[in-house]
Amino acid sequence: MRKLEYPCTLEEENKTGGFVASIPDIPEALTCGETVAEALEMAEDALSVAMTFYLEEDKDVPLPSRRKAGQYLVSPSALLSLKVALREALKKSGKRPADLARMMKLDFKGVSRVLDPNHATKLATLEAALGALGKRVLIATDDKAA
Repeated sequence: MRKLEYPCTLEEENKTGGFVASIPDIPEALTCGETVAEALEMAEDALSVAMTFYLEEDKDVPLPSRRKAGQYLVSPSALLSLKVALREALKKSGKRPADLARMMKLDFKGVSRVLDPNHATKLATLEAALGALGKRVLIATDDKAA
């Protein structure tokens, strides 16, 4: 089971005020906010955008490192987390999207939408896709950082 919680470093911006947020494991995710809470919210959004690019380019999403002292944890959206898990399960299985389409009794266009990080796929469909690849979905909640 992989948990997509990434350490986020906040640095106070002395000249303009506010905070710069960076995610060392995903260098493309760099943003800022006027408050700690806003910077962390923007970091989660930047993380989701960067991960979307990874999926669109068919690149592996880097694993999160361990959080160090003074860092916060941020996560992408639940939908995007499931899309990452699906993409990883598909690669690990050695199957192609066409194989997944047959397993799910979908046409290729349908499975393409399931894999598309920009398509709002229903949870039940993602559960079915992951289930076809031998995975199950677990859902948890936690307090937000800050």
